[in-house]
Amino acid sequence: MSQACYGMSYRYSARTRRQALLLLIAGGLAVATLVAILVTRWATLSLLGRGLGLLLLLALLPVLRAQWLRLTVTYRVLPDRLEIVAPLGGRAIRWEQIVEVRRIRFQRPGQPPRWACTLLMRGRRGNPLPYYAFDDQVQGAATLLAAIVAATPQAVHQVNE
Repeated sequence: MSQACYGMSYRYSARTRRQALLLLIAGGLAVATLVAILVTRWATLSLLGRGLGLLLLLALLPVLRAQWLRLTVTYRVLPDRLEIVAPLGGRAIRWEQIVEVRRIRFQRPGQPPRWACTLLMRGRRGNPLPYYAFDDQVQGAATLLAAIVAATPQAVHQVNE
């Protein structure tokens, strides 16, 4: 791999970060409203109402986390590893851990096709563990995918369209 790829940082595009911020604000307002309703009316809610409120709260938390990551995550290609820097816990993936690189396409009805990069890494017991790395909304996603493929000659590469 060329030395120019090392040290490069990749983030989600400004448009994607803007959308994530709007969804994070809307989701935060929804969580705050739901918590306020549950706290103030807990005694008057039926068992079904309490259960649905808690279920909605549990469903919103992963959505908020995903939007927060879209705002803050950074990917760095280094000579010996791929660093995923995130405030809630980053990850460093050494190149020799990766056994397979996959580019997975998915189609949404009425929308252009999208793709995501999944890395399969050698687990402690020797079986490969999948790790969703990034999708095509990262600025320079194709370049990042090419850098990962170039840095992992030992891995199987399934990156064709």
